[in-house]
Amino acid sequence: MSQIILDEHLGRSQVLQPIQHWKTAKRIQDLRPGEVVKDDRLPTILIHLEKPTLVTIDGGLWKKRFCDRRYCILYFSILDTQQNQIPSLLRQPFT
Repeated sequence: MSQIILDEHLGRSQVLQPIQHWKTAKRIQDLRPGEVVKDDRLPTILIHLEKPTLVTIDGGLWKKRFCDRRYCILYFSILDTQQNQIPSLLRQPFT
């Protein structure tokens, strides 16, 4: 079963907490407490997790250099103010 990892741009109350009602989810900052996780470090972190799915609204992560078969990146092209829609968009494919 894959684990959901949320990018730093996604909020706890709008995204993380609703997802945690039905799936294990963490924020990238929870994996590296006290560190600033730059986009270039994400692949290194993700490949050490078991079946991770990174969820983001950061269009910069939608580049070929971030592609790897050891993890999944789900990019939602939505406004920051619309991120509360993400839990319902994820629920059907992950349950």
